[in-house]
Amino acid sequence: MAAGAIELDEDAAAVARGQAGVGRAEASLSSGHQRSQRALDRCAQSWSGPRSDVFAAAARGTAAALAGTGQACGTAASLLGDLAVAVRRTEDELAALGAQHRALPAHLMTPGIDLTGPAGDAQRRADVLSGQAHEATSELKRVERRIAGEMNALTDRLVPRLAGLPSCALVRKIHPGTGGGGGLAGALSTLTAALLVGPDGALTPVPDPTASPGAVHRWWTGLTTAQRDALVRADPRHWGNLDGIPVLDRDLANRIVLPQEIRDLRAELQQRFPEGEPGRYRTTYLGYGTGEVRTENPAWTAWDDLNQRLAGAASIDQRLHHGYLLIGFQPYAGSGRAIVSQGDPDTAAHTSIFVPGTTARLGSIDGDIERSDVMGGSASRSGAGSGTFAHVTWLGYDAPPTVLGDAPHLGWAEKGAPLLDGFASGLRATHAAGGRSHVTVVGHSYAATVIGQAASHGHRLEVDDVLMVAAAGAGVGHGWLGDDGTTVDDLHLSGPSRGHVYATRSRSDPIRWANDTHLGVDPTRATFGATVFGASPGTTHDGYWKDDTAALRSMGLVIAGRGPDVPPPTDDQRLGDPADVTFAPGS
Repeated sequence: MAAGAIELDEDAAAVARGQAGVGRAEASLSSGHQRSQRALDRCAQSWSGPRSDVFAAAARGTAAALAGTGQACGTAASLLGDLAVAVRRTEDELAALGAQHRALPAHLMTPGIDLTGPAGDAQRRADVLSGQAHEATSELKRVERRIAGEMNALTDRLVPRLAGLPSCALVRKIHPGTGGGGGLAGALSTLTAALLVGPDGALTPVPDPTASPGAVHRWWTGLTTAQRDALVRADPRHWGNLDGIPVLDRDLANRIVLPQEIRDLRAELQQRFPEGEPGRYRTTYLGYGTGEVRTENPAWTAWDDLNQRLAGAASIDQRLHHGYLLIGFQPYAGSGRAIVSQGDPDTAAHTSIFVPGTTARLGSIDGDIERSDVMGGSASRSGAGSGTFAHVTWLGYDAPPTVLGDAPHLGWAEKGAPLLDGFASGLRATHAAGGRSHVTVVGHSYAATVIGQAASHGHRLEVDDVLMVAAAGAGVGHGWLGDDGTTVDDLHLSGPSRGHVYATRSRSDPIRWANDTHLGVDPTRATFGATVFGASPGTTHDGYWKDDTAALRSMGLVIAGRGPDVPPPTDDQRLGDPADVTFAPGS
C-alpha cells in the first residue's frame, strides 16, 4: 500500500476506543450529576436561611453544568457512531478497490515482467502497468481525502459543543494528520485523548501553547499514567518536542516517530529519484566563443538534502539501540533537528548540553554526538566523585548552513536563542523530585553566539556554567567598537555568571580573524571577564575534541563541576600579549 494510505483496521479500533472513552466519561458525569442532585435534596430538607439559598443556587449551577457536559458526551458518542459507519463504508470501498487490483492480468502484477520479447510489446506492458498504478494511487488518495474531510467535519461539530461548557477546556483543536498513527486513527486518538476526564468528572485543560516549561511539567505530572500514555501515543510529534515533558516520556514519543520518518524519507527519496543520485554539476554553455559555466545541479542538491536527513535519522536509530535517548526529533524542520542524550538528564547529577555551530545539520549529527561523548569521557575521568552524568547533543535550532554567506549574520542566533532557553528551562523543571543538577552548556564556534543570545536580551538561561569554544562572538556587546563595557555580567544564568563563563581559542584557529564582529565581543577578551583556558598548540577549528588535548581536559573539569580547578594556559597556549586576555586562576 502506498505511503500515507489509511490502515482501516486501526481506524476502526480507534473509533471503538473513542466510543468507549466517551461512554465512560458520560457515565462518570451522569453519576456526578445524580450525586449532586441527591446532596441538594438533602440540604433542602434540613437547612434553611439565606446561606442555604446561596448554596442551593451554586449547587443547581454545578448540576446543570454536569448535565450539559453529559449531553455533550452523548453528542460525541453519536458523532463517533456516525464516524464508525463512515469507516465501515470506506473499508468496503477499499475492499472493492483491492478486488479490482487483484483482477489485473498476471503479467502486470508480477514484479519481474518479461521484457525479453519485442520492444514494442514490452513498452506497451510498461505503459499499462504505469497507468494502473497511477489509477490505484489516485483512488487511494481520493478515499483518504474523503475520510480526512469527514474527520474535520466531526472536529468542527464536536469542539464548539464542548468548549462552551463551564467544566470543559479543550484548548487544542485537532486536525487529521497530526496524530502519530497518521490518517484517521491518529487524529481520532488525539481528539479522544484531549478529553481528559479527571476523577471528579471535570475535563483537564491542555496547556496553552505559550505555557512555560514549568507549567507544562506541573500539568503533565497531574495526569494519570494512562492519560499520559494515551497522549504520547496519540500525538508523539507534539509531546516528544515539548519542553517541560519528562525526558523518558519524550524519548518514548520520539521512538514512535523515528521509524515512521525513516520510512517516509526513504519513500520520498525513491519516489523523487528512482534512478539514484543525479549528477552533481551541470554545464551551461554561454554561446560561441564565450565559454561555459559549471554550476551545482539543483536536482543533486535536493537529493543530497533528503539523503543527509535520512542518514542522520538512521544514525540516531542505531544509537538508540545502545542506550541513547531521543528527546527531540523534527527531521523536516530547517536542516533537520534532533536532541540526543547519553544518560538521563532528569536523574543525572551533572548534565552537559553541547550546541554545534555553523554547517551543523541532521546529516552530520553523528559527529556532533561523538564530540559530546568525548567531553563526557573527559568529565568522567576528572574525578568528580560518584555523581552520574548525562551528555546532550542539542541540534534544536537551524545553524548557519555556510561559513561565508550565513555565519556572519546574527539572525540564526536570535531565532535559536529562545529554543535553547526553553530546552534548558525544561530540564530544570523535569529533574527528578525537583532536585537540582549541575548543568553546563557548551557552544562551538557560532553556537557560542546562540548561547550568549539565550542568556541575554530578556532571556535567563537556566544553566550553571557556560563553555565558549572557538567563538567568533559571545552574542552580547558590539565587538567592532572595541571595549564597549560588555562583560560576563551581561549574561544571565541560573546563578552568578562571573566565574562561571569559560572560553578558549587556539592561536592557530582561523576563527581569530572573525573575532570582535557584530556577533558580539570576543569572549577571550580581557575586559569581558570570562575565565580563559588553554588549547594545545596547533589545534584547528574542529580539533578541540581530539584525545586528551588541554582544552578537552579543561572542558571535562567544568562539566564535572570542578571549574575552579581549570588550569591556566601554558606559555605556548597564550593568545598573544598576556595583557589581552584573562587567564584561569593561578596564572
